[in-house]
Amino acid sequence: MKLIPGGNWLRKSRNFNIEDGMLKVELLDDNNEIVESEIKIAPGFTVIEDNGKLKPGPEEFNEIPLLPSGDWIDTAKECKYENGILKAEL
Repeated sequence: MKLIPGGNWLRKSRNFNIEDGMLKVELLDDNNEIVESEIKIAPGFTVIEDNGKLKPGPEEFNEIPLLPSGDWIDTAKECKYENGILKAEL
């Protein structure tokens, strides 16, 4: 099972994938341009988005509610979190 880091990065995420300990994301930057960003993650890691760039966040930072557990992330594609709804192609 893959762990999804907490943080605000999901709010501007258009698509994400976690593979080999790397979170790879398509994000909207401050100009509403789609940019790609990636960051190495580990269990308990928090990630913040800053103008289309992923950065490590402080542990107490968690604006996004916990995502559902399960193996759905192993096959999920085109994942995004929008208006409180997680959408994914399975």
